[in-house]
Amino acid sequence: MISFSTNPDHVTDLPAFNDFQLAVQGMLEGHSSDEELVKVQQQLDLVMGQVLFYFAEQVHFQPASPELEQQARLVYRRIDGVRDEAELACKAALIPSEEEANLHLDAARQELVELLKVFADIKAVEEARPKFSPLPWVHELCRVAVACRQGELSEEHLAERLETSQQIHQNATFSIPQVPSLIADRERWRELIASMQASLAEIGQGLEAVAGFLRDGDLEALDAGLEQCMSGAERLTEDYETVKRLEEEQPGLQCPMCSEENPLGAARCAHCSAQLPRLSDVEEALGQAVVSWPSHVQSLVQSLEGLQGGSRQPGEVLGQVQQMRERFSKGLRDFQALKVPEQGLSPEELDLLEDTRERVLQGGQVAILALERMARAIQEEQWDFLNGATEQFLQQVDGLLEALPQ
Repeated sequence: MISFSTNPDHVTDLPAFNDFQLAVQGMLEGHSSDEELVKVQQQLDLVMGQVLFYFAEQVHFQPASPELEQQARLVYRRIDGVRDEAELACKAALIPSEEEANLHLDAARQELVELLKVFADIKAVEEARPKFSPLPWVHELCRVAVACRQGELSEEHLAERLETSQQIHQNATFSIPQVPSLIADRERWRELIASMQASLAEIGQGLEAVAGFLRDGDLEALDAGLEQCMSGAERLTEDYETVKRLEEEQPGLQCPMCSEENPLGAARCAHCSAQLPRLSDVEEALGQAVVSWPSHVQSLVQSLEGLQGGSRQPGEVLGQVQQMRERFSKGLRDFQALKVPEQGLSPEELDLLEDTRERVLQGGQVAILALERMARAIQEEQWDFLNGATEQFLQQVDGLLEALPQ
């Protein structure tokens, strides 16, 4: 669900609406120009569009339910209400008609209050749900397992998530002992590595229990397995935090090759040029990074992984790729049809908008071509070709996320 922290500058208290109220009052009192008021109103309209986008992204792949449908109707209605009443207030202030402007301004404010109430209710429901684990991949496994048990997701979803978790766990089990010492006290470092290995072994037992549930349907074994996964993940995170604290407390970093001390944060040893260990080595080994792709892109990535792991059928994944292509094509058409409001914008702002427009259009076209390559690779079972096309597609997604306003 949408979180107020998704876009703090716009979603928490919507300062864009506060700016709009001031601009309307300034226009009525003769302190603001027509251009300033129109610009502020357009900015509010853009912000409300962003709020709607974030909400839609959060709920896009949630199981359909009457509650979700009701929430969506309320959100859409309230956002449209804010936009419509703000536009009418702007037009009335430009006449000027103080009584009419204040009437619509009050109506817009009330719509916003009701919208924030809807988001507050959604947030309360979200916070009431169990917080499974600080490690993203363990958290996601637990979330999917609970949803599977409640009938919201199928066992196929859980099997896919389990396969991904097993791969990350295997990589962590192999990588953690290989991480060079980040702290000068080598004995303490060995203790921390041993503790992390024990935690990973506990998570491994939990993953085996989840796999047993998929074979035998033993709910008690599933619950015990999830408890093991969460317990191991908690201790892993505690050890990571200890490493982070100890590294920050020491004056420098000892080179694993020549044992000379280097400043914290240095990439290579100043004495022998050897690459120095980094805290991110531990983060990567633990699978601690959170994927920042939108939910529909992440879902496609998981399906592609499941396809090559044997848990997804080619026809099903091919359909998902084609849906993604249609989604991108529609998005590009809508973006091309979008009119850039020239009124109230400076030449620099217009240049920035045009540059962003070109970047999005070019990146979107390349992403569509990559999706077409992915579809052909699935049809012909050319997995190396599929991996290359997938990597190209994800690079374009990253580029689009950078280009679009946050």
